[in-house]
Amino acid sequence: MQRMLDPPFTNLLNNAARSPWTSRWRVRAHPAQRNVRLNARLEAYNLLNGMNWANPSATIGASELGQVRTPPPALIVIYEHPDWQKPLFAELERRGVPFAAFDASVASFSNVEPPPAPLYFNQASPSAYLRGHTRAVPLALAYMRSLELRGARVLNGADVFALELSKSAQATLLHTLGIDCPRSITFNDVRALGAYAERVRWPAMLKPDQGGSGARIQVVESLAQIEAILSTDPSIWLPD
Repeated sequence: MQRMLDPPFTNLLNNAARSPWTSRWRVRAHPAQRNVRLNARLEAYNLLNGMNWANPSATIGASELGQVRTPPPALIVIYEHPDWQKPLFAELERRGVPFAAFDASVASFSNVEPPPAPLYFNQASPSAYLRGHTRAVPLALAYMRSLELRGARVLNGADVFALELSKSAQATLLHTLGIDCPRSITFNDVRALGAYAERVRWPAMLKPDQGGSGARIQVVESLAQIEAILSTDPSIWLPD
């Protein structure tokens, strides 16, 4: 995994700028495209008609085929942390919102089934690797890309999540928007960092490009100290 090297913050972020990724605009689809989406939704309903949404992981058996079935969920929450979503799930249940949970830490999906819900809410976290869920992040990202290609609406979708996963991309975006932020140097080998050694103002902050929850951030005083840290504890490069 790449690392980022930031000088300490010396200025406040005084520039107010509208975040380009907080608003999603929808263009009304052509009637033919709407028909395609409608057919996909009907197909999704037929697939999900055999699911017991009180327990989404359990399929309805033959003895239940004559019973009235619950319609497919209006919302699917993509998550990874075992506790963060509990208040959200409780509130959705209190309000009677039909929803299902997609646990990205132990998950799979196919490229052929239509999205089973019209709306998805991504709550996956870049810090998943700290909880032993390293593979949850790339799967969640791939899943959201597939959903969007199939026409589903995803809040905090693939582009937003990809930005969240990279501090270097965040720093570049802030710079292009004219928002004051530290100069950052991203590297995947300490030898490559040597090309910038004379331009770094020490002390600096060493942090993973994909972080989360302030994980593995250290204040460093020299290039030699960075070399010592990374050679002593290679796990600092995680997630790789």
